[in-house]
Amino acid sequence: EIASRLFDAILAAGAPLILPLNARSMLEAAAILHDVGRAEGQHNHQKKSFRMIRERIPPPDWTASDMEIAASIARYHRGALPAPGQKSWAAIPADQKESVMFLAGILRLATALGSDGNSNFTEIKVEGVEQPAASLILRIKGYSGEEPLASRLAADRHLLESVLHRSIVIEPDAKVARRASAAG
Repeated sequence: EIASRLFDAILAAGAPLILPLNARSMLEAAAILHDVGRAEGQHNHQKKSFRMIRERIPPPDWTASDMEIAASIARYHRGALPAPGQKSWAAIPADQKESVMFLAGILRLATALGSDGNSNFTEIKVEGVEQPAASLILRIKGYSGEEPLASRLAADRHLLESVLHRSIVIEPDAKVARRASAAG
């Protein structure tokens, strides 16, 4: 749900990307399946998830290429970024690599937000897309800006920043931030 909200908010704000028509569906599939590899152990579960997803028969109206892309989105939701010599990365068509990295960046950030089991992120607003040199500002209702989530978000926004070619600032909802500072 968080990945879909991020995707919708960034696209609604006018992010300059060319995505496949079923990009949202591939992101949702990857979001649902990204941790399936944990069934085989915690270590490098994203690589196991990649293998398990791409071995599945595609659902109706999907191609084997769509499954490969969904698997790659899940693969890069955490861990190292792709290297040019990786066989799995070479299997992605050149014209779709940016889309895969954008969607993986969204899933990476959504996974970080989802790691905070105490929060309910009800609304995501994006500002700054229309200004090419400006930072992209994500205002997240339900996010307080407190640790340890703030540090995790700082690390996990990098992939999305590199695809969008701009820094991302994640700001808490003003009401939540005021309550947190008043309590401290």
